[in-house]
Amino acid sequence: MHARGERVVHPAFGPGVVRAVLDGGRKLRVEFERLMGIPYVLPVEQFEPPAKAAPAAAAGPVPVPEVRRKAKPPAPPPAALPAPAAAAPRADIRQLFEALRMGVVPPALLDRYTVGRDGEIAKIRSFLDGRRGILVLEGHYGTGKTHIIELAASEARARGFVTSRVSFDPVEIPPSNPLRIYRELIHNLRFPPDGAIGGLAPLLSRLVRSKPHRTPGSGAFHRYLSPALFASAEGDPDTFEAVLAFIEGRGDTSGAQAERALRTSGWRGPSLLALPDYRTFGQVYLHVIGGIAAWSEDAGYRGLAVLFDEAESMDSLESTSRDFADTFLRYFAAATLPAEELPFRVEDLYRGGQEVHRLIPHVYRPGQPLAAIFAFTPLASVADAIAIALGGCGRIVPLEPLPPGELPLLAERLIGLYQELHSGLRIDRKAAGRFLAHVRRGVRDGALATTRSVARLTVEYLDLIRHRPEDAAKALEPLDEVFA
Repeated sequence: MHARGERVVHPAFGPGVVRAVLDGGRKLRVEFERLMGIPYVLPVEQFEPPAKAAPAAAAGPVPVPEVRRKAKPPAPPPAALPAPAAAAPRADIRQLFEALRMGVVPPALLDRYTVGRDGEIAKIRSFLDGRRGILVLEGHYGTGKTHIIELAASEARARGFVTSRVSFDPVEIPPSNPLRIYRELIHNLRFPPDGAIGGLAPLLSRLVRSKPHRTPGSGAFHRYLSPALFASAEGDPDTFEAVLAFIEGRGDTSGAQAERALRTSGWRGPSLLALPDYRTFGQVYLHVIGGIAAWSEDAGYRGLAVLFDEAESMDSLESTSRDFADTFLRYFAAATLPAEELPFRVEDLYRGGQEVHRLIPHVYRPGQPLAAIFAFTPLASVADAIAIALGGCGRIVPLEPLPPGELPLLAERLIGLYQELHSGLRIDRKAAGRFLAHVRRGVRDGALATTRSVARLTVEYLDLIRHRPEDAAKALEPLDEVFA
């Protein structure tokens, strides 16, 4: 049985680290060293047996954000957001082609790789410009929901949002268990402009000099986040790590251990409240998530954008869990939308825990910049529930299959990006035109029906042109046979 943090090896993707064990151990979410920052979910049987994977262990322990090992984080930069790079770094283009060779969604430059989605992209951009709210992407299998989710995350970071992507899983991360969703959200936090990861530590480091954010009774105080910020500013490395592990829901330390470490460091604020794995704690976790969104704004970002995939997992839940999932989704809607836009009364939602927990509001700050995008397959059993919980059908963007006529444009864009990556490479126009003619014929005849098939064929062709330019003409002969 694999465990989170374990190093594994995939025969095609190479070494990586297990970020989550899903579907009762049948799937792994792994972050590969060649594609850092974007975990992928793959069946467990695709990975090398432990004996073969053992050499990867020599690479060292799982990387931990450097700030967790310092007594005090570095001084934060000014609150202004760093300007995006003027041109795409070659490393991003190289990562894009590496992902396409593996047959997975590229983690970078999705705006330059995507074709035929101008309408959907425009809606996503308009939604993000509002800085808060709910958007639902609805599409059947094969319509590119995961691709659009990744694109939306990239767009959000380009606009200055901190982002996090959460993929629901009926066993490990069900939409009915707020703590597991929260823990995954924290683990996948990524910061602009380059998508750096590191949990809450990068955010806290930008606010470490802000006394209001760590002072009880101030307008910026947060019942959970402020003790962690105090520990980062006043505690030693062990104190900071203990409190941070508790606040992030990692389970490395108990609330009592974190409380003792805080008090030893001089904390005089209220006691740490529990963060249990109770399905009735939806409002508590939304209060923390809303705090992260508001503190992100205070730190110079635009806010927090959370992207949820596989929302159709609700379909596999039994009735009681479905009710808890529905309650959690409604709390999320209530944390992002004005009360007058909700199709339900927040007062009617169940609030769990002791009285001190029930008194915690589901919203940390009015108007907090929290935006959420949900993607799901429109199963009849969950479509209505999602529409009602998330604020009505008006927030749903339907995703249709990519028009076949757009696929040759994808090949053209990849050729341009490949030449940008390998600036000294010369691709004969006649050969490129001949290849694109084959792509158009393959699309027309149905031999090339998906973006993945066109992308992989194009990359294989370009790699042949690069490594064996003398065989450029012969490289197209197999296509002559396929599309004859």
